[in-house]
Amino acid sequence: MKFKIPGKLMLAGEWAALEQRPSLVLAINRFVEVEILEASCFTINTPYLDEVEFVYEKDKLRFRKVLTGELKNKLSFAKKTIKIFLKFMEENANPITPFKLTTKSHDTIIKIDDKEVKVGFGSSAAVCVGIGTAIMKFYDYDINDKKIKDIIFKLSCIAHFSAQDFNGSCYDVAASVYGGVLYYKTFNSFWLKNEIQTGKTLLEILEGDWPGLVIKEIKIPENIKILCCYTGKEANSRELIKKMDTFKDKKYDDYIKIIDEIEVDVDSILDAFESGNEREIKMMLHKNQSDFVELDGLSKIGLLTPELRKIVEIANDNDCVGKISGAGGGDCAVAFCFNDENCDKLIKSWEKEGLYPINVEISLDGVREANS
Repeated sequence: MKFKIPGKLMLAGEWAALEQRPSLVLAINRFVEVEILEASCFTINTPYLDEVEFVYEKDKLRFRKVLTGELKNKLSFAKKTIKIFLKFMEENANPITPFKLTTKSHDTIIKIDDKEVKVGFGSSAAVCVGIGTAIMKFYDYDINDKKIKDIIFKLSCIAHFSAQDFNGSCYDVAASVYGGVLYYKTFNSFWLKNEIQTGKTLLEILEGDWPGLVIKEIKIPENIKILCCYTGKEANSRELIKKMDTFKDKKYDDYIKIIDEIEVDVDSILDAFESGNEREIKMMLHKNQSDFVELDGLSKIGLLTPELRKIVEIANDNDCVGKISGAGGGDCAVAFCFNDENCDKLIKSWEKEGLYPINVEISLDGVREANS
């Protein structure tokens, strides 16, 4: 059984998403693949590690091979996910039977100065969702059932959240599970951390209220096309988050004022999408980008790099709306285009300035079997 899991782009709500504020998230056609087979023992294959056996006993998962620190780190999401989903099977009285897992990432490769550079679109979350879905299907759960999808989402959140030392909003997990365009507000992270650390069963956590969590499928006007452009430089989100936390501690009132503004932006963008008013959509997207620029200026942590600024400015010059996608500090920005002519002009303008357009499309489906 093979499964395809989409990646993600954030359309609006950057940084505010970490504060239990709304964001708009897009699932895109950049896929991770996961395969699961019956086997005589548990094994996993990944793009960076050949087949390695592991043992699952009494809520513990152990690899039968000594791994370096780097490999341990790379396998942390997969390991945590397998452990969580097998624990779920135990709690539901499913006999634990071995399988072979294989994960493949169809990375977007860009040539920069004769070097191949991989561009990521939430692959760690997609791996968690893919492995979790594969295990659920292996144990005969109907992965297309809405209730089962919700279980896959929540268990994948527990795995991804735990593997990141109880950090993150899991908006990328939502994109991989449900697909399409989502209005997303994360769960209360303190609540989930407490549930995990106090030894609650997975069934108890799943049945909890998940305070704050909102996931709603939305639509964007059909005439809008979303383009993506890579800066040529990878961002270090973990470092940016540490620096932002320092700014937040020192200048909390300034920080929270901008976060409040970003929340208003997201709700206003959603309203504008629903009305289809092009002028209002452009105005609110520009406002969201302006608030991001203000956050960068006050925090002084380098969110808006020269390359990101250039991507946004070129988009605006071509009668599109450019804005950051994600934490900033590198990686990608997006542009909202309202007709094909401006799309074509923008792509050529980005290329002319030495930037790297990436052809992405909305993945309307979330995780699914590869042949469906």
